[in-house]
This record gives sequence, structure tokens and C-alpha cells, in this order.
Amino acid sequence: MIDTGVWDRPDSYDATFENCDKWGNDRWSTPGVLVDGEVVTTNLKEVNAGLEEFVDHSYYEKWKGHEYKKDPSGMPLSPNHPWNKETIPKPGKQSWRDRYSWDTCPTWDRMPMEAGAYTRMYMTAKAKKAPDSQFLENTGHSMKIKVPKHQLPGKTLEWNIPEHWNAFERNRARAYCIPYSAAVAMDNWLLAQQLIRDGHTEVSTPYEIPKKGTQIGFGAWGAGRGFLTHHLIVKDGVIDNYQIVTPSTLNAAPRTPWGAMGPYEEAVLNTPILEKFDNPDKFQGIDILRAIRSFDPCMPCTTHIMDNDSDHIVKREVTTCACGIE
Repeated sequence: MIDTGVWDRPDSYDATFENCDKWGNDRWSTPGVLVDGEVVTTNLKEVNAGLEEFVDHSYYEKWKGHEYKKDPSGMPLSPNHPWNKETIPKPGKQSWRDRYSWDTCPTWDRMPMEAGAYTRMYMTAKAKKAPDSQFLENTGHSMKIKVPKHQLPGKTLEWNIPEHWNAFERNRARAYCIPYSAAVAMDNWLLAQQLIRDGHTEVSTPYEIPKKGTQIGFGAWGAGRGFLTHHLIVKDGVIDNYQIVTPSTLNAAPRTPWGAMGPYEEAVLNTPILEKFDNPDKFQGIDILRAIRSFDPCMPCTTHIMDNDSDHIVKREVTTCACGIE
């Protein structure tokens, strides 16, 4: 799993790449990478530097060149890093051995990564780096959310990192993300009130883009569905390249150049089909759709289900709107 973290603290955030590891770890949700359930890094510079995007199975031209070999701190960058990427469509015939997706294949350290609102909970609870507040506590194995008493019975909700990860756990964790986000909002509201009382009313920092030279920028801000990065190149005051990696880009990714499956593909592998295929017109494919919908896709996508014993192919839509409500 991978996440950028979100919700900056005003006493820490300064928008600089130089200090992004610090203000990233001070966020209400912790950025970083999880592999086999263990924290690999919580530093935004490493999250950024480890990103690569491949198009071996996508309808895009491969790009050439390696203009940006290091990030501003000197950390090495791959030719396949988003700062080095060009987006050049290359439509063509669908082939499962060659190209079959308009999605690209982002990886971190050449591993497919899953992203979601639940990832920020998993990462934050496991890393145990986000400062605790009166509404939130991270234990290393769980996240405790203290719901204030008003029209609801005041209580502490606890989301525990599950032993097994599957569609059910994705949906369950997404439900816990609602009070988690509300608790952070309450923390921010109280903090804002104190800042106003102390005379701090600024809500932005002026910035003027230099008219000469090259600037490279990295925006790490989680979407509602999780991981989201923007990668910007400005030359002489004009945007030269702009690349975005979204949570659904990660989750819907086709296979890597060396054959590793993206999260959708891996999630539906060996899913038992409990429906009978004897009447294709009534076949819903709900078991497959449940698995894909648990990722909360931010795109309309069609699932094709084929019966090996017949010529029937059933098409089913998987669609969610921007707020994630089907």
C-alpha cells in the first residue's frame, strides 16, 4: 500500500521540498509505504523518488530520455519517474499479451501499490507517528477515534488492522474513515479558533513563479480515495510538463513489464463465482463487482465475464461518482 498522507499542521507545513519529510510526518495522517503489512518508509522524498510509471500494457507510447536524474535533494530518479514522463496516446488493438488498458502502471520500488482512504488509516495506525489529539490515538495496531457526545452517544471507536486483507475489510475500513475524517475536522476547527484568538488569520502564503529558469514541483495531497501526487515542470514561467498519479491509476493498473498484477487483477484472481451461468441475461457477476467496487473506483469501467464452457460474455458496469456513492 502507498499513501501521501493528508491534513497539514499550520505550525509545521512550509510547502518546501527541503522540509517535506518533516511536515509530511507531522500530518494528521502519515505518508508512506507498506509492504507485507510493515512500514517501509514514511518520508515523502522517498515516496516521490520511488515512483515509476510503465506503459508496456497501456495504449501509450514509451517515452525516451532522462532529463531529471535527481530530485532537488540529490536523490536518484528513474527514467520512468513522472517528472521524466511524456503522455503520448497510442491506440491499438486489445491484446492481453501486449496492450489492453488506457491506464498506466505506476509502481513504487517496482512493486504494484494499492491506494485507498483505508490506506491512510492503515499507514497512520501502523506507523504511530502522527501526533495524538483529544479525538485520535494511534496504537501501532489500531486507530482509536473518540466521538464527542452530542446527539450521538459519546464513545471510542477502534479500528484494528485486520489479519487478512480483502473486499470486506476495504469496505469496513472505508466506513471508519468517515468518523476519522470528522475527528480531524474537529481538531482543525478547534485549532483554527485558537489561531484566530491569537491573531493569526493568514490562510495562504504568496508565491510568484520565477520567469526564468526551471522549477520542478511535487504535490503530495491525498484525494478522498487516497494517494494523489502532482508532478510539475515549469520552464521560464510556463508549464512544460504536468503529470498526475491518482489512487485509481494505481488500483486499476495493468500488469508490470515483468508480469506482476495490478491491485484489481490480483483482487479478483481465484474469486469463487457463486452464481450459475445457465442464464446469461440474469447473470450479474456480483462476486467480481463487489471486489472491484471495494476499491471505490473513480471511473466508469466495464467488467467482462466469460464462461469457458460457452461463447457467452457478460458485460457489467462498475461506476461510482466523485463522492464514491454508486
